[in-house]
Amino acid sequence: MQVPYELLVLGFVATSGALSTYLDPGVSLALSGVALVVASNAFAYSSYRGRGLPVVVPAVPATVAVY
Repeated sequence: MQVPYELLVLGFVATSGALSTYLDPGVSLALSGVALVVASNAFAYSSYRGRGLPVVVPAVPATVAVY
């Protein structure tokens, strides 16, 4: 059975959110940024999957915009 890519990403985001309550604020911020980048790239990838286009979502502006 193949697990959908989106489901893995949602699991990663949920796990990082749960861990962030127990971690140092700086580590929590970095982990949230990584989760945001992974999620945005995953959903962009899933929307372009049928077209075969390489998708790169800008990571730094998206992370800075949230904080």
